[in-house]
Amino acid sequence: MPDRPTQPHYINTTVFGLGQDTPPTWPSPIPANTGIETSIRVLLVEDDPVTRWLVRSCLLDTCTLQTAPDGARALEICNSHQPDLVFLDIGLPDLDGLLLLKKIKTAHPGIKVVMFSARANPETMMDALQSGASGYINKPFHRAQLVRHIEDLTPA
Repeated sequence: MPDRPTQPHYINTTVFGLGQDTPPTWPSPIPANTGIETSIRVLLVEDDPVTRWLVRSCLLDTCTLQTAPDGARALEICNSHQPDLVFLDIGLPDLDGLLLLKKIKTAHPGIKVVMFSARANPETMMDALQSGASGYINKPFHRAQLVRHIEDLTPA
């Protein structure tokens, strides 16, 4: 079994995939007791399976996480489970992330949506924020960026 990094600083999907369909099965680098309330419901909408695995590993023990590989599944989960927070990739295979953002905010205005993308540009960021996004994270991202948005929803 390969050694796992002890303190990963940035999560870069190009490092882990290496052309494989499944990411490595390293144990999570997250300590068991993070001190974050785990009742926060988070939905990750991301078509890349490696990025979904990385985010799931990063958020272990910080929230209740569900994932959706596309916009259609994301809308189903938003309607049935009403997450507190959605991390939403802009580049989805079936639906533009900005359009999905608008649909989520129209149907569920109380859901906090944070956009993230590897192909961010200032115009897209502004469009997302004007359409109701609470934030924007560029890939590669740092675990602390994700956790900060969860902590913002945690009651004091």
